[in-house]
Amino acid sequence: MKKILIFCIMALAFTACKPEVDCVTSNPYDMAVYGTCVFGDKPSWVTVGNLSLSQMAVMVDQYGVPAAVQENDLLAAFVGEECRGVVSAFKDAENKWRFNLVVFATSSDTDLSKLQFTLRYYSTAQGGTYTSQPIPYQDNAILGSNTEGFVPTWK
Repeated sequence: MKKILIFCIMALAFTACKPEVDCVTSNPYDMAVYGTCVFGDKPSWVTVGNLSLSQMAVMVDQYGVPAAVQENDLLAAFVGEECRGVVSAFKDAENKWRFNLVVFATSSDTDLSKLQFTLRYYSTAQGGTYTSQPIPYQDNAILGSNTEGFVPTWK
């Protein structure tokens, strides 16, 4: 009996300590939204300077991200490693979590028709960051709405 108990405790300890634990999850609403999580501390994303008047809005709700949304979760847009907008989760009038993100171009973006960005979602619950597939930038466009959020494809 002791040997079985020690074996079980050791198995749990080794399982819990694996840094490469699979973090592929679906959100709690059984939507087909998946992504691979890269574990790490909460990022301190800051939007770059040099922003132009060109912008687009991306509206994502709790069904468009790959993990259960919490108050301190972040959604950010990146062109390469430059942060082009960042926002925290908030609850709307219907008590649903939302991210209303403004994505900016910069004065160095010469051809907006070729510009692409990725979304990065930091999940407090998972303790890591998910990255979307590239999304084409559309000047003065809105992806998603207040009634139906945009659902990115997550890597």
